[in-house]
Amino acid sequence: MERNYASFIKFGEKLFMERLLLEGEVFCRPIDYFTSIAQDDLRGDKNDGAAYLKQIKDLKVMLKGTTTATAVSGQHRRIF
Repeated sequence: MERNYASFIKFGEKLFMERLLLEGEVFCRPIDYFTSIAQDDLRGDKNDGAAYLKQIKDLKVMLKGTTTATAVSGQHRRIF
């Protein structure tokens, strides 16, 4: 018989853990918190909340048909 298991692990302050256990309330920080904390912290991710992310090679920035800048690589991000 096949069994599938799932779990939810939440770490946090005692007050928030009690609210989760007793009232079902889950405390979450806003996305901009995770994009702004230090990148050497394992939780930090400058791309959190990005709706679109594309890696670009041989990037050219053009203005009115004229190349104004070039780069070996770049990134196009859209955040909503």
